[in-house]
Amino acid sequence: MWKIYKKYVFSSDFYHLKNTKITLLSIFKHNLNMQ
Repeated sequence: MWKIYKKYVFSSDFYHLKNTKITLLSIFKHNLNMQ
């Protein structure tokens, strides 16, 4: 039970990090386009 929970939390954290990276990239690209 605990292992499954830990695994789930870890994978969701990883997913969140990936999304944050993508968001930062798009913001960065947008800023470049604005200049």
